[in-house]
Amino acid sequence: GGEINIILPYAQADFVRNCVAFAGEEAVRRYHAAIASAGSRVSYATREGYLDTPGLYGFGARMLESATHARAITLGTDPYLLALYDGASPMLDGGTADMAQRWSRTAPVRVVPLPGPPKSASPLVQRVAAVEPAKPLVDGSRPQRVVGTMLFADIVGFSRIQEEQLPSFMYDFSRELAARLGRIDVEPLMVNTWGDAIYAVMADALPLLTYAQTLRDAVCNADWSKFGFSSPLNVRIGLHAGPVYDGIDAITSRRNFFGSHVIRAARLEPVTLPGHIYASQQFVGLLTAEKLAKEAPAGGWPFVCEYLGNLELAKKFGQYPVYHIRFGQVG
Repeated sequence: GGEINIILPYAQADFVRNCVAFAGEEAVRRYHAAIASAGSRVSYATREGYLDTPGLYGFGARMLESATHARAITLGTDPYLLALYDGASPMLDGGTADMAQRWSRTAPVRVVPLPGPPKSASPLVQRVAAVEPAKPLVDGSRPQRVVGTMLFADIVGFSRIQEEQLPSFMYDFSRELAARLGRIDVEPLMVNTWGDAIYAVMADALPLLTYAQTLRDAVCNADWSKFGFSSPLNVRIGLHAGPVYDGIDAITSRRNFFGSHVIRAARLEPVTLPGHIYASQQFVGLLTAEKLAKEAPAGGWPFVCEYLGNLELAKKFGQYPVYHIRFGQVG
């Protein structure tokens, strides 16, 4: 009679093959029975396949952690983690030991001991345990898939800027903007611009949110008259998180991030209201998990994430859960 919610780290077929089928047909049957019991309450950190991306386990674990805390708040209760652990399996990102350690900082944890290490382990788990965590590539080798956070920003009304005003925007204002962004503690892994658009990638959500706030304030609070504009300009900012390919662009020889989640981030920005910051459910999930892992600043976190519902993204990309991130509030 309880409410069951299941969050898978990636596509179900790959998950069954990697993490269930090694234990035999009975394990697969029980898995599908559990999925059926959840009905429509099955969601995914990403719907794409595994594609040799170990970071998806940690990403999925953070989605689970943040969703659980959010659900507990709506029920007026506190969450706790029930973990089945043999006490011997390695500390892998997103694994049982990692989850228990993360949760112990914010909520009660009950560990149910298993009788001993399993006689056989998933070939995937054995392989992942034997290698170091994936590191972003910075050479010319084949790109690898990593979990990252993405920002797309667009200056509203840029197409109406007069030809003689463009140098002032592209050099005078942009220099001021670059100076403000350069004072942020964490630098983006990559930044690209084209005209009025900015695309930035980081590993974590909290520093990218700081980047987004700094960018928004620089545009919205600028004295545009000193740059030769009779009316102020505005900006839209969209934030997303998910697995992306990290590699070196064969044409430009510069670092680049690409993949379907980059496209989703780009499609979120055009539906954002000018002067505001919208974020995907995945970004907010990662942001919440990072907040739970840190001590709140004096006075609390200076932002809140308000659920807007399922919004239709640009260019008929589909409907996705979207949040509005507001500053000046304690959350």
